[in-house]
Amino acid sequence: MQDIVVRHGIKDVRSIKTLAVYLASNCGNLVTGSRLFSQLGLKTAATILEYLSFLEQSYLFFLVPKFNHSAKAQSVNPKKGYSIDTGMTRSVGLSASKDLGRLFENVVFLELRRKTRNIWYYSEAAFECDFLWGNPRFPKMPCRCALS
Repeated sequence: MQDIVVRHGIKDVRSIKTLAVYLASNCGNLVTGSRLFSQLGLKTAATILEYLSFLEQSYLFFLVPKFNHSAKAQSVNPKKGYSIDTGMTRSVGLSASKDLGRLFENVVFLELRRKTRNIWYYSEAAFECDFLWGNPRFPKMPCRCALS
């Protein structure tokens, strides 16, 4: 975390740490700048988006966009956040429950990420797909993660 703070000259260290703990506690959940702004009370939605970008550039967290053929639609829809390290997620996150389903989803994401950078989620009113991957024009078979 200190590398990110120094590299980008961040003055408000508490805010980026709060954001990182929130992301670690909510792996696999949808993330938007405005929602984080209201939930965490950090500076502005623009600052939060900038901090998310820093965390993603450092490979601590990944943000997966919603699948859409329109790049604009992908950029405005919520993204799903995943951690590079499930051990860090368990030790830093504030979740009271183990939530093994979300950890499993994170592990599946990491395995897909080893194979490709083109990963999306898909969600409509009555249907959700945790991962689509591959060619943006013709993504491969969807994957739904679940622990039974």
